[in-house]
Amino acid sequence: MKGTTDFDNEKKKIEKTITEYSASMGYLTAIMGRELLANDKREMRQKILKWLSKFDYWQRHKDLQTKRVATTGTWIFDCNEYQDWRTGKDSRFLICYGIRISRLRCS
Repeated sequence: MKGTTDFDNEKKKIEKTITEYSASMGYLTAIMGRELLANDKREMRQKILKWLSKFDYWQRHKDLQTKRVATTGTWIFDCNEYQDWRTGKDSRFLICYGIRISRLRCS
């Protein structure tokens, strides 16, 4: 009888291990599926961007970044509208109309 009990206990351990393994494989499959979908979305986004434009956005960004002057765009921080928005005195939204109008108002 003891041999049968030992066999049953070992069989239960094996069945438990198989169940845990199957559950972990389901988890891994779900993660892999999620990653594949995310990758598909990234690829689709790149295809759309290429379709919309003749140039590579990332390369364009890198090219412009190397030509950037250190003080580019810092004028906005001196604007009263920005200061009021930043300190919470004004609306929660900051609307930038463009450099020409803003330059005239913030000079």
